[in-house]
Amino acid sequence: MKILSENQLKRICTAILEAVRTPRDEAEIVADSLVKANLRGIDSHGVFRLIAYVNRVEYKNIIPGAPFTIIRETPSAALVSGGFGFGQVISVKAMKLAVEKARETGIGAVSVFNTNHFGMAAYYAMIALQNDMIGVVTCNTSPSVLPWGGRVPMLGTNPICVAIPSGQDIPIILDMATSAVARGKIESAAKEGKPIPEGWAVDQNGEPTTDPVAALKGALLPFGGPKGYGLSFIVDIISGALAGAACGKDVCSLYPEEQKCNAGHFFLAINVDAFIPIRDFKAAVDKVVLELRSSPPAPGYASVLIPGEIEHRTEQKRLLEGIPLSKETWQRLKKLCEKFKVELIPFIDSEV
Repeated sequence: MKILSENQLKRICTAILEAVRTPRDEAEIVADSLVKANLRGIDSHGVFRLIAYVNRVEYKNIIPGAPFTIIRETPSAALVSGGFGFGQVISVKAMKLAVEKARETGIGAVSVFNTNHFGMAAYYAMIALQNDMIGVVTCNTSPSVLPWGGRVPMLGTNPICVAIPSGQDIPIILDMATSAVARGKIESAAKEGKPIPEGWAVDQNGEPTTDPVAALKGALLPFGGPKGYGLSFIVDIISGALAGAACGKDVCSLYPEEQKCNAGHFFLAINVDAFIPIRDFKAAVDKVVLELRSSPPAPGYASVLIPGEIEHRTEQKRLLEGIPLSKETWQRLKKLCEKFKVELIPFIDSEV
């Protein structure tokens, strides 16, 4: 295992992205989003994904510096073509546009097509949060999840994220896949040779499995059975159909890297002040949070947590102690540096 600081890891990722002719401002956004995922403990969406992005650039399926084109627009909504640029860059611009619209009209919604894998959804919901707005982010992904009662994967992990402003020191962020688990966690387990918990996936024969390799050949289960399946379906439609992107079994996302991504993304910003004063809203939210935290914990639990609290604690710990990288992830970074002649020593021997 290798441990690097936030700054060290950002600088390495930025240098690799610049080596494949990514403009520096875009390279910094992508690097920041990946490292932020690692900081929050979402390692499956962190720098582990960098090699796939670089491969997509080389296949010309990610186009650095691609135009962000508004196709259709109203005071509160917009449809955007991302020009097959980096998903992170497109998504930051889309959420900022949604925030601008919400500031004027109360609610801003932006749908995006011709985009790419955008990593951790919370990264964009937090942009709304920083503006004292509620942020909602969804996207659809390639089929890897069984529909309830089905035997063949028909829907993606189709994540949804909601960020809520509060007066708490811990951001309230629900960021979840609508499958039992994010596919990236199974990919990470497979790379590290670790078993996965029961209830996450089935093998090719539809039998429950704890083998991540068998799970990747099989299918994930929907979160919460029929409820997760229903939510996944809704996220698929809001993300894909609303943007004129692909839906269901037609979605191609991060893999295979030589194929263009045709998934859709959706960004919503809700200006709380358009409804009630933000201070009153935060006071109401804080009351619920304090009630939850003061409620008696069940046997085996230290306390009741709020959505996003585990990730926040992980981030604070890793900011102090560094970000642990698995042997596989570190080897991936080293190979990229060797391939593009990026020297690691200046980055890991000093802090900036």
